[in-house]
Amino acid sequence: MINQAPSASRPWYFLLAAVGSSWTFWWLAVALGGRISHSLSTLMLIAGVLCIPVSALYFVFGAQDVAASREYWHRIFDVRRLSVGGILIAVVVLPGLACVAAVVDGFSKQRMPNFALLHGLVLQPVLILKALGFGLVVAPFLEEMGWRGYALKPLQAQYGALAGALMLACVHAAWHLPLFFLAGTYQDKLGILTVDFWRFMVSVAAFDVIAAALFGAMKESALAAILFHFSFNLAGMLFDLSPVGTWSRDAFTVALSVIVIFGTRGRLRMAQAYS
Repeated sequence: MINQAPSASRPWYFLLAAVGSSWTFWWLAVALGGRISHSLSTLMLIAGVLCIPVSALYFVFGAQDVAASREYWHRIFDVRRLSVGGILIAVVVLPGLACVAAVVDGFSKQRMPNFALLHGLVLQPVLILKALGFGLVVAPFLEEMGWRGYALKPLQAQYGALAGALMLACVHAAWHLPLFFLAGTYQDKLGILTVDFWRFMVSVAAFDVIAAALFGAMKESALAAILFHFSFNLAGMLFDLSPVGTWSRDAFTVALSVIVIFGTRGRLRMAQAYS
């Protein structure tokens, strides 16, 4: 029998377990550096992501609360909590902002936007499809089993809607830290503590705020957050943007999160998502 942690502390125990176990794999990959193969490095990256749902399931089943376990699975799989308007917001808004950023990029550089996703599919269809399968489908699902599926609700219950979402946003952004030291990752190309490093961190935090609003608007649906996580990753893959375009795209995302905060008065419930 697993000892039950105090309810107020349980989300923090989960976050400690999830981030700590992910970091174990990722920092080990960093420490081994060039001494590990590309395939092994990829497996260790995937293992780090898997630590999020595994930690969530440990605490869900460890609590031995049948009603809470049932509610957990409903948050992830119950499509009845979704609305047409909410799905459109979750799936369309960020890729749409990426398209606007690509137009801004085109005007600033006086060239047509480079549709990187389509270009990659033509040149390396197998590799791109593998990346899409994990980056757009598998990873958002696995991560959101923990972030919004398990941790967000108790954090908001304890600290309030906005404060709870911001706490999770800080943890989620910090979770990526080892990737900035792992050669070949997107984060490694940004560099540690560079301006682009902070841009990435702030954009992740902005994503978390909007994801929390969609979660709240659709009856605490982690599935809504999964769809939004998919679109967030898709927005980053659509175009090969210059620094101007990249900053524009992420600035739009941050601006949207600010609008959500003030528009909902910190309650993070998008009423329009029910329409």
